[in-house]
Amino acid sequence: MSVFFRDILAVTPEWEQKVNIFVEKEKIAYIGGEEKAADIVVDGKNKMVIPGLVNTHSHAAMTMLRSAADALPLEKWLEDYVYPIEERLTPQAFYVGSMLGFAEMIQSGVTCVSDMYMNPRNVALSAIECGISLNISRGLTDAGCCSVEDNPRNRESQELFEEFHNYDNGRILVELAPHAIYACSVNYLEYIAKLAQKWSVGIHTHLSETQKEHSECIRKYSKTPAQVMHDAGIFKSRCVAAHGVYLTDNDLLLLKENNVSVVNCPESNLKLGSGICDVARLHNAGINVALGTDGAASNNNLNMIEEMHVGAILTNGFRCDASAIGPSFALRMATQNGADALGRPNTGRLEVGCYADLAVLDIDSLHFYPQRNMRSNLVYCAQGGDVVMTMARGKILYNNGEFTTIDIERIKSEFCTLFNLL
Repeated sequence: MSVFFRDILAVTPEWEQKVNIFVEKEKIAYIGGEEKAADIVVDGKNKMVIPGLVNTHSHAAMTMLRSAADALPLEKWLEDYVYPIEERLTPQAFYVGSMLGFAEMIQSGVTCVSDMYMNPRNVALSAIECGISLNISRGLTDAGCCSVEDNPRNRESQELFEEFHNYDNGRILVELAPHAIYACSVNYLEYIAKLAQKWSVGIHTHLSETQKEHSECIRKYSKTPAQVMHDAGIFKSRCVAAHGVYLTDNDLLLLKENNVSVVNCPESNLKLGSGICDVARLHNAGINVALGTDGAASNNNLNMIEEMHVGAILTNGFRCDASAIGPSFALRMATQNGADALGRPNTGRLEVGCYADLAVLDIDSLHFYPQRNMRSNLVYCAQGGDVVMTMARGKILYNNGEFTTIDIERIKSEFCTLFNLL
């Protein structure tokens, strides 16, 4: 299928101008002023096209836990509310919960997701059905478990790798996910690090999310969480570390030297009272910083446009510096920085030869006027509901309020049935 976007305002971190865009099969084949014949023609009047958003840290099936508990610190929220509900979730709940989560992301322009959770096979099947790209991993822990080699979660990861890694020309990539320093022994971290190198896959983890995590790690190991993971070999593979709220100067050196990407999850960190990731500090240290929603249990929405807005202004307020994070960098965090973190250089960009992963917004809403600086309007004014089309690998997934790959009414009905059984 081919799609031609005529005279549409394209906005990227680097440039913005009205162009014609020709999509052929999975790729962006042309950007310029020429007319092209296509199966579908999209009129760009009052429309803006941006690179597809990349949600670099999520737990999609946590839609099943949305609003389960509020006003609690992370540890109490997890132990008293999240874990008990998770124990009752069925495989079908993970599938339906993920479908709803991915639909919510697609509705706000997300085309690529990195997801770490349980029952990853059903999460992967959901992504395949939805049409998005996915970096998928099974959350790995060994607290109170057997030997590191006999951990049943290892088998889940291996089965996931064998069934889905590089599925559909790399649309699905499998990774390994040691949950966090407080959930994995050093021996287990070392085992995971060696396995990641053996399989040549990336690693997705939580790092220095709370002050308690950071302090207890130093008390136990006389090292920060980043130092423990570095020494265990976790950073020898491409690594994505979510949160990064409590990082020392030495931690930043380790992350920079090992090309570790940090995912800022501002709304989740704010809601749980975990603290604020100083994005400007990380960026100035040469670290790739991406953006993620985290799960719907802690955010509580999966709206990446809102996340981009909060992620930009929060850092400026935290540093008392209105120039700390500008709109260009905010958009880069939400697009190409996330793609680079996930080992996907051909997405998150409006460039010829890249995958046609893009989002189209209606810019005729009142909050877009005056249309003086549209990149600024995108970051500071746009709403998730402004998205009118989401395309992933040249396939339209969402168009004018309708999902093309998801029977959303069926999913909502199944979701409510499953939720009532919890």
